[in-house]
Amino acid sequence: MPPLPPCLLLLLLLLFASSNLATASDADALLALKSALDRSDRLPWRRDTAATFCSSWPGVRQCSQAQPPRVTKLVLENLNLTGVLTASLLAPLSDLRVLSLKSNALTGPIPDALPAALPNLKLFYLCDNRLQGRIPPTLALLHRATVLVLSSNRLYGEIPPSLTTLPRLTSLLLDDNLLNGTLPPLPQPTLRLLNVSANRLSGEMENAPAAAPSSAASERGREFSWEREGIGKLVFCGGVTEMYSLEELLRASAETLGRGEVGSTYKAVMETGFIVTVKRMREPAAGAAELGRRAEELGRLRHPNVVALRAYFQAKEERLLVYDYYPNGSLFSLLHGSSSRASSKGKPLHWTSCMKIAGDVAAGLVHLHQSPPAGIVHGNLKPSNVLLGPDFESCLTDYGLVPTLLPSHADLASSASVLYRAPETRAAHLFTPASDVYSFGVLLLELLTGKAPFQDLMDLHGDDIPSWVRAVREEETESGGESASAGGAEEKLGALISIAAACVVVDPARRPTTPEVLRMVREARAEAMSSSNSSDRSPARWSDAVQVQMAMGVPRDQGELGLT
Repeated sequence: MPPLPPCLLLLLLLLFASSNLATASDADALLALKSALDRSDRLPWRRDTAATFCSSWPGVRQCSQAQPPRVTKLVLENLNLTGVLTASLLAPLSDLRVLSLKSNALTGPIPDALPAALPNLKLFYLCDNRLQGRIPPTLALLHRATVLVLSSNRLYGEIPPSLTTLPRLTSLLLDDNLLNGTLPPLPQPTLRLLNVSANRLSGEMENAPAAAPSSAASERGREFSWEREGIGKLVFCGGVTEMYSLEELLRASAETLGRGEVGSTYKAVMETGFIVTVKRMREPAAGAAELGRRAEELGRLRHPNVVALRAYFQAKEERLLVYDYYPNGSLFSLLHGSSSRASSKGKPLHWTSCMKIAGDVAAGLVHLHQSPPAGIVHGNLKPSNVLLGPDFESCLTDYGLVPTLLPSHADLASSASVLYRAPETRAAHLFTPASDVYSFGVLLLELLTGKAPFQDLMDLHGDDIPSWVRAVREEETESGGESASAGGAEEKLGALISIAAACVVVDPARRPTTPEVLRMVREARAEAMSSSNSSDRSPARWSDAVQVQMAMGVPRDQGELGLT
């Protein structure tokens, strides 16, 4: 083969060099993004692998077929990314169609120049960060946008009226921020999913997917919005026959009940009228196979004081758990009313209610801890995760899920939620039956006092927890609550106070086991009942007491925002 002419050889070398430079441009932009935001070094992107970034770099989900290839889909979720997102960081990635940075720790405002930096953006996810500032009116320049998700940040100010001009918008999620002002009309005929709940907005939506006040999600009456990427099927647990299809579930109308470190919870009403509760999980630490085995294990649990997991679904980016629906609400709503947050105005329950709830919760924990082959740790016990059944029995939900999450998700719990957890779980995430016992003790003290934890109980009260409980109940009696002398209420509750104090000791080895807790609660209840008058022993006493509280304003729905 004759040698190439010098001019042709030079041209080929120039083409090769320019191709390498062009190909490296998106890789360089990604490395700059990593340098600015990935301070914990979670992304394994390196310059020596930049030539194959489209196929080898995690988070780069899709590149164009053009030469050089350009990144079109970038998914960087749950990576503890920190710092300020700027337009200059994103501008070199101008071919992006899909960008998801959700569930990180980004701060600062959403950049005004974002549309100029990413003119081709269609799907944009910034939820579950720490962003502050106003929603830029310039987002209306994202003419191709179909999905904007800015939920769970610290955004304030009004919703820009300019967003009403986005011609292709199908989903707009702005819930759980600090937005205020009047809701603008959103006339887009394409809009199918709208959520502006948990803000400070006023007025009603006109021409929205479902007319709703600002305190409610407009997901009501609309379909679920989860993507069906990849192959997945709905798997029913515990030998349950198929009661509905995946398509029926995905077509169900959805109402947001709550969100937390485990994920978001929905009430799903199918076209047949059948109602279930659906939990959409955050990304777990476990892989798909391990999570499937975990769901099968949880799905075999059947107990009167445990909410049954009926089915689960996994696909490329979706993990759904389907439970029975409990319309009577949660222990949180019973204690604190319709408020989305625990209030200092909560009232302690009557001693019969305390005894009944304590026995139910302890029985549910014993069943979890003794389930084969090695027992299941709840890991997230608190009043919002205790639902009230048809006969107002207390039933545990959200069990066995927090220990499966990535540590970054387990850290997302609010300060109030963290105080239900044993000290040994807060840094090392060591969830054990003993840590559940601690949570039970905190919950029991909340039953007895009506007060949610706002500081470590042992730090605050030490060995004086019994004295503190009695002082709170005496204060309630003086303000017109339950009479301390009626049926010797304080004597009856003395055993429960002692049980709670034993459960919240700092040393896990000194806490009683759940079978011991259940035995002590049952003995205390039997002793209290035997010494009570006939009215207190009435089987209807508990149900009547709860129904009276529900009638006084506690909603017959489990939808407080504390539910996770």
